[in-house]
Amino acid sequence: MIELEQARRSYLSHFRESIQRNKDQHEKFASEILLELSDSPNLYRNLFRVDMIYSNEGKNTVLEANIDNPTEFHKKEENYKGTTLSLNPIVWNGIDLTANPKKQIEVESWFLKWADIEDANPSDEDGFGGTIHSLSIENIGDPLTRYSIDFGSARVEALYELIDLLVSGESSLIEICSSHLEIE
Repeated sequence: MIELEQARRSYLSHFRESIQRNKDQHEKFASEILLELSDSPNLYRNLFRVDMIYSNEGKNTVLEANIDNPTEFHKKEENYKGTTLSLNPIVWNGIDLTANPKKQIEVESWFLKWADIEDANPSDEDGFGGTIHSLSIENIGDPLTRYSIDFGSARVEALYELIDLLVSGESSLIEICSSHLEIE
């Protein structure tokens, strides 16, 4: 789906500009830093990769490169491997997948691959690690589960692989949206 790649490109462009804008203004600056948070409900493994962090005069500040406007496209539905995908306008750094899997979904290996908690993946030419920044899982009513992901600098394959996991769990419908957006 071309819309997914467009959403990723839009976010990475914004992220890249945010890094450039902030990097020169602070004495100590880093991007895509993985933090372990204490007891964060629904946050998978309590791990969160911040977009940017800087330190001035010993004080650390976290910055997120959030996009408020989704990639422009119309809502559409399509059949993907026998499952109905409902694709709504999205922002790459805040995608929700709501599904009704009949079987238990194991996301551990997917998470380890795309979160790169060992920071083993090489950075690309922009210094991005190709990682998701967070995953939250919430049961929102039997049998619906919401997977909220900040896909960060991860490739589109990360989203397709998660969709494939939900399809393997015999989900009949997967809704893809950015639920925090107010879209008319």
